[in-house]
Amino acid sequence: MIRSLGSLSILLVDEHRESRTLLRDMLITTGVMDVREAKSGAETLNMLAQKPADLILMELGTDPKTGISMVKAIRDPKRCKTPKVAITVITGLSDKRSVLAARDAGVNDFIAKPVSADALHKRLDRLARKPQEFVENKAYFGPDRRRREIDMGIERRDEEDSSA
Repeated sequence: MIRSLGSLSILLVDEHRESRTLLRDMLITTGVMDVREAKSGAETLNMLAQKPADLILMELGTDPKTGISMVKAIRDPKRCKTPKVAITVITGLSDKRSVLAARDAGVNDFIAKPVSADALHKRLDRLARKPQEFVENKAYFGPDRRRREIDMGIERRDEEDSSA
């Protein structure tokens, strides 16, 4: 199902107000107007119970284990009414262990910090045009993890310039 970016409902989750404000501004420039904000896991679950979202953009936080626990709570149908919501992690963490743990907990996608408006727009466009399939079995509930590589959305300006 192809949707317009303007019709997406996005929940930003970050403990830092400044980061949420920056992301909100980027989302608005891409045409997304339904943007809500949460600063904690409990607040996120409460907001999802009140109104579903199409996408959660979240920072894992200073303690990635807490962020991963929140992803697991969202993916648990007993704790969240919308466990199939898309989750994109925006992170400065680059160690493969944290990235794989988040993926295995049920994260759909990753964007590396610093976030560019172009990278954010491309991810939103992919979500709107090609939602990820979900896998449900006893061992795992979440997006299909079969990918060859993990794309962190790292862009190099000089590489972009050379292709123009």
